[in-house]
Amino acid sequence: MPSPEKVSRKLLPPSQIAAQVLKRDAINEILQYASKNRLPEGLKEQMLAHMQLKFKTAELKQEEVLEDLPKAIRSSIAKHLFHRTVEKAYLFNGISDDLVSQLVSEIKAEYFPPKVDIILQNEIPTDFYIIASGEVDVLMYKNGTEQFLTKQGPAEMAGEIGVIFNIPQPFTVRTKRLSQVIRISHHHFKQMMQQQNDDGKIIILNFVQYLRSLKQELQQEIPFLTELLGDMNIEHVESSQEPQNTETLRSDNDEGANTQGTPTSYPLSSTLPVRVVIHGHHPNENTRDSSTRGKVIHLPDSINDLLELAEKKFGKQGNAILMADGTQVEELSAVRENDHLYIF
Repeated sequence: MPSPEKVSRKLLPPSQIAAQVLKRDAINEILQYASKNRLPEGLKEQMLAHMQLKFKTAELKQEEVLEDLPKAIRSSIAKHLFHRTVEKAYLFNGISDDLVSQLVSEIKAEYFPPKVDIILQNEIPTDFYIIASGEVDVLMYKNGTEQFLTKQGPAEMAGEIGVIFNIPQPFTVRTKRLSQVIRISHHHFKQMMQQQNDDGKIIILNFVQYLRSLKQELQQEIPFLTELLGDMNIEHVESSQEPQNTETLRSDNDEGANTQGTPTSYPLSSTLPVRVVIHGHHPNENTRDSSTRGKVIHLPDSINDLLELAEKKFGKQGNAILMADGTQVEELSAVRENDHLYIF
């Protein structure tokens, strides 16, 4: 007489039998891997939960169905599902419908089970996320303990601070319950921003306003944020949207800088700011004086603006800009993200 297991298998379609076998094998592989590497129980549970969710959602075969469709149809489906969610995200508030459509056409939606880390603190920023459904906790490890900072729900964002500033992710983001998130890649986002100058200014303005609205304790946990916010002049962005010439903008901004002690420029030459480190001495000069330590800034529009900013930072006037290898900088367009510039 056949066993109950064999009878039940005979009643299932071959595809479901194969899926059950694959699921069983996947569970065994995870258990063996966790045991061999002595992984913590909580991490093992996350791996199992994610694998089970993968098999549960695989029945829908969303990715396989979409991949077989023409790009125009895929874009229409994504727009139907996520257009309003992207529009509601603070970063994209007020941008053109054309850019929203471009973003939506390239995004990837993913499901995460409860208690899974979507972003890890200090990891390299390759993507950021918009929460389509569900809820996540924003956490931070400090002095060896995990601290809860805030929670986020639908249309809120995670990971964009690390991506835009190009710094290690400052926080861990963990699902509180089953959540669907929209993934946007750093590379694709930056590529589109370089092609959409007006929308890029709106996005940067939204971003700065959001950072300024963060609680003080959150601002203090983001590397360089206080100094970076000081370098980002919102009034300059707003005035640049009016029909004024470059000289007028700089003149108006200089007056504000003299009375408030704020930097004189904002990186309008690129929609995403280029972050560099400036030093107030020759690259061959070895110094441990705290007053000459490098300072992280956003690259301004011109050489003159950079020299003026360096003078404010270091308290002395410079007229030469060198790279770390001694090469003289003649055009700021040749400067790349995270370059070290020596101004003396």
